[in-house]
Amino acid sequence: MSRAAAITYASIVGGAGLLVAPLTVGIPYHAEATPPVAGRVVDETSRQSVRARLHFVDFPDEAIASEPDGRFRLPAIRRWERFILGTDRVPAVQLVAEAAGYEPATITVYFGDDRELVIPMKSAHQ
Repeated sequence: MSRAAAITYASIVGGAGLLVAPLTVGIPYHAEATPPVAGRVVDETSRQSVRARLHFVDFPDEAIASEPDGRFRLPAIRRWERFILGTDRVPAVQLVAEAAGYEPATITVYFGDDRELVIPMKSAHQ
């Protein structure tokens, strides 16, 4: 929308007592930047529990540690975003698990998929 069109649109609708911003500015809303996830981290070969550090690729500072039995629960990360008409939301995010003696494991987590995850970790010494 051109600036002139936005001003004209705001003038027409604004004349009715409504405050309208051009659609290209976006509407702020509090949204889930990541879905909530839960699951268990295991050794790829033995299936034994692995204690790991887990975080989303886009949010490395918001990490958690799995329990001694490998179980974890990572809540959704919520952020203020701007809705802009005609744009799509990212349908998935990347989750990383890191543990001493193992190669990092990265998996894709889809919004709306609430299944419990099992994250296999490959030994770094194989």
